[in-house]
Amino acid sequence: MCAGQSEIKRNGVGAFSVDLGGKKLIIVIELSRLLIKSLSLNSVIRDINKELLEQFDIAPYDILITPTRSIPRTSSGKIMRHSCSDMYLAGTFKIARSKLGMFREESLFVLNSERLKLSNQESIKSYLVSSLFSGEVSNIQDNLSLLHLGMDSLKSLEFVNRINNDLQINLQVNSLLLNSTIGDVINLIETLLWLKQQNDADKEIIL
Repeated sequence: MCAGQSEIKRNGVGAFSVDLGGKKLIIVIELSRLLIKSLSLNSVIRDINKELLEQFDIAPYDILITPTRSIPRTSSGKIMRHSCSDMYLAGTFKIARSKLGMFREESLFVLNSERLKLSNQESIKSYLVSSLFSGEVSNIQDNLSLLHLGMDSLKSLEFVNRINNDLQINLQVNSLLLNSTIGDVINLIETLLWLKQQNDADKEIIL
């Protein structure tokens, strides 16, 4: 039984899908404000994610923890899944904690810690997969091409902008060819982080 599971009532859990270039499963859990303050929400999310994976072979794209009465329902109490999807895409859910938010923070914490020394490739891969591709590290092979992950010219620009913003480096779009692999991107980022360490902070580095 996961942390706080006994406190999660049947009508306090909802499941819906969103279209993000394919259907993605979202789990939303309502908890009282008291429980949100007292429980380790990261542990709740990890335990629920693990339980769904082990018992049903399901890995939700995201798991949201929200205050009570955040899930839209009909007058008869049924979950309005279409409204949930719209709220998720619009970013209007009142989220106390989320799976994606947790993964991004943990990945960036690792990378921020590594900036003062040589960043290892596993931490970079963890950041790329969990933050940009929202997947499990073990499921992504280094020789997998970005094209197979749905990367196109528009997504390449968004991809590079996100990396540069998060890591404060200057990766160029033209260096990220569509036939590049995850391993290629990891090597590029590792090189830029290393050069950033070796040079003065004010010196622009372009690769």
